[in-house]
Amino acid sequence: KILKDLSLEDIWGISKGWANRLKSIGINNPFELQQSDPRQIRNLISVVGERIVYELRGIPCLTLEGITAKQSITVSRSFGNIINNKNDLKKALANYVARAAEKLRSQNSLCGAISVFIHTNRFRKKDLQYSNSASIIFDDLTDSTNLIIGKAFKLLESLYLPNYNYKKIGVVLLDIQKREHNFIIQDNLFTYGNTKKEFTNKSDICMKMLDSINAKMGKMTLFYGSQGIIKQRKQRIEGNNWKMRSSYRSPFYTTNWNDILRVS
Repeated sequence: KILKDLSLEDIWGISKGWANRLKSIGINNPFELQQSDPRQIRNLISVVGERIVYELRGIPCLTLEGITAKQSITVSRSFGNIINNKNDLKKALANYVARAAEKLRSQNSLCGAISVFIHTNRFRKKDLQYSNSASIIFDDLTDSTNLIIGKAFKLLESLYLPNYNYKKIGVVLLDIQKREHNFIIQDNLFTYGNTKKEFTNKSDICMKMLDSINAKMGKMTLFYGSQGIIKQRKQRIEGNNWKMRSSYRSPFYTTNWNDILRVS
């Protein structure tokens, strides 16, 4: 109710010019801004506007302290072909989450929330148009790929609508905080401390092993089944309509076993 009674200019960071742009698309108060699609707001004004939407939802993106690590990590791509199959969308999303989580761990950080967004191709005027996003806050900070994939799939279930031709999907890791060596898991009412900490320790070991092997042997040497099945020597994933076109990509001679030159 408070947000409904305020004007857009009352929100820190919203100028009069931005407020007029928001009003032009039917957003007249902070409550309506809170309920809007963050990606749409980013395209309309800027990435700052997108962060303000997340802040209004209770997901921290801004800080008064010096920024030493990324405050959010976004991984998204436009599909090589139009996608309307949910399973293909899940494969794409799983791969983007895996990449985002890898980036998160590389900067020794954890995330407290994620957002998933999806939209059709606005340039295909004959197609039905749809754009939406959803967010979720984790019970505890995490860098676990499998946990984040599971949450991302739940968000996709709430976003997916049949009979639409989708062009792009993406994931944003939010509320990023530096991992401390003495990081302590916060127990909540419905979990037992020892069990939860044991699970977290095992997850940490698995993530370190995953990153180590992929760093030494090449990307996607180890991967989750939800990412799709790699076809040997073909650098492609089954049902990979979602992958970007890369017909003219140079081979990875030094970093991928499948691209090593063969001399006969």
